[in-house]
Amino acid sequence: MLRLLLMVMAVITMAAAAHAQAPAFNDTPAAANEWGFRPADGSVSATNPPGFSWRPQEGARAYALEVARDEAFRDIVYEAQGIEMSVHCPPLILPAERLVWRVAFVGEGGRSQWSEVRSFTITDDAVRFPMPEFGELISRVPDAHPRLFLRPEDLPRL
Repeated sequence: MLRLLLMVMAVITMAAAAHAQAPAFNDTPAAANEWGFRPADGSVSATNPPGFSWRPQEGARAYALEVARDEAFRDIVYEAQGIEMSVHCPPLILPAERLVWRVAFVGEGGRSQWSEVRSFTITDDAVRFPMPEFGELISRVPDAHPRLFLRPEDLPRL
């Protein structure tokens, strides 16, 4: 019994230590030549959904994004895992209201702490512009050569 209790305590201690040592997320504001965090905190989005971007994180292998109605992220309206770049365009329309977002990265040391929470608003008149997921977008590229990115009906104008 004592051995089991000690084993349980060791597992809890290791889990707590791993959680306490989660890498920090770099929320430093963007330099003049960088995109930075978008949508910007307190901004109104002209499109629905907005495109999300953040500073690339050192050692990041992938990112996780959460969008919610509340700062505690109890009412999540969109989430994505395994994002390979520091940008993401959701493939669906988000509710027209004030929302908040945050991002974390996954690296060799596990998942980082969450970024700062940023808010943005989508109005009813925002342009609806959901993007297809990357795999779907690539599947639409024809196998035939040459791979010209124009519609057949536009060929006569060339």
